[in-house]
Amino acid sequence: MDYKEALEFIYGSTDYERFLPPITPANYDLGRFRELLGRLGNPQDELPSIHIAGSKGKGSVAHYLAGILVQAGYKTGLYTSPHLCSPRERIRLDGLTLSPGQFAAAAAEVAAAFSGANRDDYRTVFEILTAMAFCAFRQLKVDIAVVEAGLGGRLDATNVVKPILGIITPIVLEHTDILGSTLAEIAAEKAGIIKPEIEVLLARQSPPAATILHHHAEQAGVSVYLTGDLVRTWGWESLIEGERFSLGFKGQPGVKMEIVTRGWGRPKVDASRLAAAASLLLQKHGFAIKDYHVALALSNTRIPARIEPVMERPLVIVDVAHHPIAVEELCRALSARGMDRIIWVFGANRDKGWHKMRNRLALRAEEMHFCAAKTPRAVEAQELADDMHYFSGIITVHASVAEAVCAAIADGKAKGLPVAITGSFYVAGEALQELGLCE
Repeated sequence: MDYKEALEFIYGSTDYERFLPPITPANYDLGRFRELLGRLGNPQDELPSIHIAGSKGKGSVAHYLAGILVQAGYKTGLYTSPHLCSPRERIRLDGLTLSPGQFAAAAAEVAAAFSGANRDDYRTVFEILTAMAFCAFRQLKVDIAVVEAGLGGRLDATNVVKPILGIITPIVLEHTDILGSTLAEIAAEKAGIIKPEIEVLLARQSPPAATILHHHAEQAGVSVYLTGDLVRTWGWESLIEGERFSLGFKGQPGVKMEIVTRGWGRPKVDASRLAAAASLLLQKHGFAIKDYHVALALSNTRIPARIEPVMERPLVIVDVAHHPIAVEELCRALSARGMDRIIWVFGANRDKGWHKMRNRLALRAEEMHFCAAKTPRAVEAQELADDMHYFSGIITVHASVAEAVCAAIADGKAKGLPVAITGSFYVAGEALQELGLCE
């Protein structure tokens, strides 16, 4: 199987990331996925792993923690979702995407498990890619795998791992049509990654979410650690280069690490704290992680399209912000650097609160360039532009993300203003493709 054949195999399954299905319990039953893994020899059981769930920043925490392990000399697998440009981005070894050959080898192993079986029983792209990640990590003999949950936790395909550490990032209202309409209901789904005989690290949570998470941990009989009890940060300053701050471990007054992140925004600081706290817990499990491994990883790990400056003249920022809370963080990061007149490129998915996102961006907009990414879930560009009678700036509707990006950059050069591209992973990915910045 070559790379092209691997893609044909993967995308012959149902892609719930691009198409919104009617939600039924059968859609999220792990039984058939476990059967597939059994046919593959349960590769997930051979991997020491760390499992990360939550609503905010779980991908960033995964990248930072994997970076720390790589700096410490461990052969590290990383599985995240969704991707920006290529599905190879989801499965990484020591920070690098799999080669086309490595990717195809993992796909071939999974495809072989379908021989003589009804393929409809294993029907989602996410399940196929998750199984491929486990097979790739086994083939490559990783020392440890960092695994980010996709949706929720309890019934997520990644929730077949037997991790040494579970991490839950901040929980907010998201995917309410699937996970529940309250923070408590969503927290109960995320808490599904809490299993007996593991340790659990929690980011700071709202009271309803914290109550549920601690209850599940108590029922499982596991130890719970709070990030704020392990790590402290101070001296935070927003620079053009990134977020600069000092980080130390509580109870170790002699430890002080100076961090300057690649990319902007408070979420970088929060994710750094959580990854550093996780590294402290991993030391208890025999991982030889030093302070300088943490500092190097937090300062050097690139997390693509997370409030990421990608051009200088004009200044262009790409961000995957795809819900109102993330858009607010993006605006704060720009405001912290004195950027109050922005040329926006915006496209969004219909299920992500796009009215609130658009209206928030308009408060600091010089121009708004609307577009629709190549996904059935996208809001049409003209619909994004409708009902903006309150906005006195320039509105332009574009036929594609690429067209919007080119027009916005041309205007940014002419006016000397920053350009920010945001609204969804799909918009960010297509923008990076247009700019020639895909991995």
